[in-house]
Amino acid sequence: MDYLNKLDRLLTENLDDGSNPAKILDSVLYKLKPWQIVTISLVCWISLRLLIKSLICIKNTNWKVALFRTLRKIPFVQRKIQEELDKTVGEMEVELKEQIGGLAYHQSLPKVGWNKDQPPNMERVETMTSAYKLTAFANPLNPDAFPGIRKFEAEVVRMTLNLFHGDDKACGTMTSGGTESLIMACKAYRGYGKAKRGITKPNIVMSSSGHVGFDKAGHLMHIDVHIAQLGLDYNIPVHVDACLGGFLITFMEEAGFEIGKFDFQVPGVTSISADTHKFGYAPKGSSVIMYRSKEYIHYQYYVSADWTGGIFASPTMAGSRSGGLIAATWACMVNHGMDGYRESTRKVVSTLQFIVKEIRSIKGLRVLGDPRSCIVAFTSDDFHIFSLADAMKEKGWLLSCLQYPTCVHLYVIPMHTQEGVKENFLKELRSVAATLLTRPKDTKLEGRAAVYGMAQTLPDRGLVDEMAQQFLDTLYTTKN
Repeated sequence: MDYLNKLDRLLTENLDDGSNPAKILDSVLYKLKPWQIVTISLVCWISLRLLIKSLICIKNTNWKVALFRTLRKIPFVQRKIQEELDKTVGEMEVELKEQIGGLAYHQSLPKVGWNKDQPPNMERVETMTSAYKLTAFANPLNPDAFPGIRKFEAEVVRMTLNLFHGDDKACGTMTSGGTESLIMACKAYRGYGKAKRGITKPNIVMSSSGHVGFDKAGHLMHIDVHIAQLGLDYNIPVHVDACLGGFLITFMEEAGFEIGKFDFQVPGVTSISADTHKFGYAPKGSSVIMYRSKEYIHYQYYVSADWTGGIFASPTMAGSRSGGLIAATWACMVNHGMDGYRESTRKVVSTLQFIVKEIRSIKGLRVLGDPRSCIVAFTSDDFHIFSLADAMKEKGWLLSCLQYPTCVHLYVIPMHTQEGVKENFLKELRSVAATLLTRPKDTKLEGRAAVYGMAQTLPDRGLVDEMAQQFLDTLYTTKN
């Protein structure tokens, strides 16, 4: 502690040259009132924070870029630039409107779906294939070449935003699926955090049941993923992953089912992802990522201003995208309409409720949680539930095996709502459960159940990774 004593003496001794720090401060501040000292301290602290933040944000940029970015923060410069940008955007909007011949935009789903003259399944297939056939070679990477595809995508996004109560400031893009939607949201927030708050080591905080797509985003973009309880008091962006049941929960209230608020009606929600290729009944490879405002989505976009091929800008991960998928998605949405989605939601949720009620009455099975929309997870305290999954697969029913906790789940889709299907499923489920109850609890697992069971017990998760990698290898084998 000797060095601390020396430091204390240095700061408190009366030096002959009058350079004592305490005396200097006293001479400067003794005429000031307490509130003035507090105000000066706060201003200095805030200024220092802003300086540090600016230095972080301009790191690795040349001095010209840094100077320009600094000048842009001056209010009158900012206003002038914004005026020019607004003028340019207005001119582009006029040009885009001319490209589609002045056609009006569809901003909401039609109350009654189009073309209801055929059976639902055949109608949906023919609608998708007809739209795709006409646009299979279209590429929205060049909106000038395919203005109709650009219009379709803009309408799909706006119709979806309206379902989730997004206002005029809300925005979004289509993506190839739920995983890309999650990755895009993480990319946007990573860029926003760096530009606005100087965050260089971002974190994703989510519940333990969060989709693995978030882990994939963290892996690709070097973002740490933490499992924790979310709250709105941290002043951080909040994403709602509605990829699976988004096109169910938006219609549940109208279909007569209770559900709490979950979308942009909830303060603090800044982005939502919903898959049109699930209960939107569009072809596979389509999803929508939505944001409360453009302040986030601009960090999702990729722009290269210095490419020799010209200024390059893309809204999502891909460069070229399928215009056929966009057109087919649009056709499906307007074909179903509000009435079609409301009725399909009523059937799916009613079927789920019936199945949940019956599973709870089957001896040896235990339902987990409180299933609300389209999935029911259940387990057994009397036998290994993976054995039940294998036995049901042999009978033609697919149950997904889950871990932490060990259980299986049934994903209720329109097929299960058809007459007699859910009754046959439950009949087979009762039979398999009754058979397994007669076997010893320590019966050796076989087949897929054995693989999943072993994977859960391995302490080295790296070995599980290797097993999964080898499984993916086999998917691409062409050996005869």
